Amino acid sequence: VAEHIKNLRPLFRNIKEMIKFGGYIGFTVELSIKKKVECDKDIDFMEIYKHPQGYVLNLLKDFGFKLIDKFKFLAYREVNEEMDRI
Repeated sequence: VAEHIKNLRPLFRNIKEMIKFGGYIGFTVELSIKKKVECDKDIDFMEIYKHPQGYVLNLLKDFGFKLIDKFKFLAYREVNEEMDRI
């Protein structure tokens, strides 16, 4: 849920201090197609930041993490009255 944080550097610094060598992290970010951080607001007026992919990759490298894989899941709960009765 790193999309709510504008500057990810302090986050990665803290993760590096807390995670053991050989440990894994998982996180999500909204990626920007631009070369700078963008800011939007969601329906609750919370700030959503989009980070350039290069920025995120550089942070991983700077703090000693190796990217294993990039993946994305997108799902929704289907409206189905029969399922609600289960």
